[in-house]
Amino acid sequence: MLPYNALLVSHVPHPETDRIFAMNASTIWLLLPIVVLIGILVFWEPLIGGGFPSLLPALGLVLLVFIILLVAMPESRNGFRLVFPVLAAQRAMARGDYDAADRDLRRALALAERTGRAIDQNLGQVLFHLAELHRQLGRYGESELIYLQALRHLREAFKPTHRFRIYARHNLGVVYILQGRYAEAEPVCAAALDLMIAKFGTAHGHTAVSRCNLGKCLQGQGRLAEAEELYGQALRQLEVSRRPDDRMTRCACRHNLAELRLEQGRWSEAEPLLRQSLAELDQDSAGGKQEAARHFHTLSEVARQSGNLEAAEELCQLFLQKAEAAFPAQHPALADGWLTQARLRAAEGKLTEAAELYQRCWTVWEPLLAPEHARRARCCQECADVLLRLGREDEATQLTARSKQSPVWVQAADDLPH
Repeated sequence: MLPYNALLVSHVPHPETDRIFAMNASTIWLLLPIVVLIGILVFWEPLIGGGFPSLLPALGLVLLVFIILLVAMPESRNGFRLVFPVLAAQRAMARGDYDAADRDLRRALALAERTGRAIDQNLGQVLFHLAELHRQLGRYGESELIYLQALRHLREAFKPTHRFRIYARHNLGVVYILQGRYAEAEPVCAAALDLMIAKFGTAHGHTAVSRCNLGKCLQGQGRLAEAEELYGQALRQLEVSRRPDDRMTRCACRHNLAELRLEQGRWSEAEPLLRQSLAELDQDSAGGKQEAARHFHTLSEVARQSGNLEAAEELCQLFLQKAEAAFPAQHPALADGWLTQARLRAAEGKLTEAAELYQRCWTVWEPLLAPEHARRARCCQECADVLLRLGREDEATQLTARSKQSPVWVQAADDLPH
């Protein structure tokens, strides 16, 4: 499955970590009582009055094999131990305790590196979770690098159609979207959608997530009609789903569609979608709290564009309050609120304050986002306009020149391991 323990980052729905470790843990907890029972039958036969004597040799052999696997073979012993720090890290990410998640995953990584013949499988899975953690923290460059490392290990351990390989490639495409690298993200997300359809069918929630992500790629490239069609397909599929995981995806897809309509100037159509999703969102998890905060930011932009500046200010303050509680410190999503505040200050004629807020956003986004990312591009353009109005022409010229420079990316999408 693709559980949702830390859902959407920067308005992009994505599948979360696979539950293969959870399934292994369930198997282990089922196996342990059986092993204990075997031990009782073998070593404490008098306690059960000599029952089942013919089973004792076979039961003793099973117990012996289990002990050998756990003690004598490092890949089995460490693979068994690996389950627990990974599950602990997943739970920590679900509640927003990222320091604890990092500690648990580092411990799991040390174990995975000592798993003998299973090194590629275990390392690939732990690196997948570690990349998810960095993405949730807003460290997109580090996340990209770790995803690529995970894909190389997973390629050695699993077939191309294995779920983990599909998820890792898909989520790497999400990182490209978050960075604004839409042209690179499109083929990755399109391939992921084809694989999701082949693996799960057209009606599965994972397919809807992948369809939404491809829509975000197209939206970022200005292909709004195509993006809206993909969002509509995903929403029609999700509206009839009763799976708990699909509820969060449904809210995120509505949010993407609301942002698209806001970009088209159809703000009166965007607000009902956002209100509907806010009423449905489960805000108990870290992901739900983050998505709710994003909804309030988009509502503040709806109010600003419709001319209700007082409501925009209130909603923006509410976004910042919720975002500071829901996101890790220094997360780039926080700059969304500063951008709205800068626009409001500029509309009020408070140009010096507006310039400071624009530059604060720019400091966060310049090393993370591509020049074609809408927020970075508009922040730079609007900041340069404010600087010109303040008579600071040299600063405006320098900012405009720097806005055309891309950060140094780790690796192009064309170089992904197959």
